[in-house]
Amino acid sequence: MSHKTDCQIIVKKAGSYLLSHFGKAVTQTTKKGKHYHTLEDKIVSDIYKHFLTLKYPSYGFSSEEEPSSASSHKYYWLVDPIEGTTNFSRGIPLFATQIALIHNEKVVVGCVYLPIQNEFTQTTKNRGSTCNGLPLSFSSNTSLVESVMSIGKGTDSDNLAWWGQSVSLLSPQVRTIRLLGATGIELCYLASGKIDLYLNYGSKPYDYAPGSLIAKEAGANVCNFDQKSWSIKNSDIIVGNKKIINESIILLKGK
Repeated sequence: MSHKTDCQIIVKKAGSYLLSHFGKAVTQTTKKGKHYHTLEDKIVSDIYKHFLTLKYPSYGFSSEEEPSSASSHKYYWLVDPIEGTTNFSRGIPLFATQIALIHNEKVVVGCVYLPIQNEFTQTTKNRGSTCNGLPLSFSSNTSLVESVMSIGKGTDSDNLAWWGQSVSLLSPQVRTIRLLGATGIELCYLASGKIDLYLNYGSKPYDYAPGSLIAKEAGANVCNFDQKSWSIKNSDIIVGNKKIINESIILLKGK
């Protein structure tokens, strides 16, 4: 069994389904507060589950649409059927489908697929990151003022308050901000040098997991707001080089 090959097969199968439904009438349903999902989210989650439970019956499975106690397994799959659900539902072509393999609470495989762009980004721990087979390398920029920053958030009220305050504090100190509405894509873009700094508070493990390893394997530092190595249990993440991360944290904490 090849985790890498099977991830590539299943994300492209999921992506093909999403591509065939993109641009059609999509109904969003409220899950909680400002968190939404669609029928397509559930269908794609089932596509993943059917494939992976047949191939890896001893592994756990958890997705945004089907949370479970998968972490009780030594290995488990963590899936976000549609990363950027609002983009997908509104006909904005910046969405992905993504998967991570977790071993003893560490991300060991990560795959993110953008169906519209046909961009397949993947990594295996200690093997580097690639997009469509070409190696990725994180930006060499070390200047905050020259940085392109992206900032994400969860959907709870405190996440939104943090986001507004953080944009206010950091936006005057960076070159510009790009808000894409899809954590997995933003982390892949950071891994490829398109973005220099990414931070988020309140998103979920299935949002972070694949891209966190992709960014790390491309040479970025992946930390929580205490500047310790990011853990799958953290709801906060900041990714970039050490100098820019440190300067950003100082600004955010007002020190």
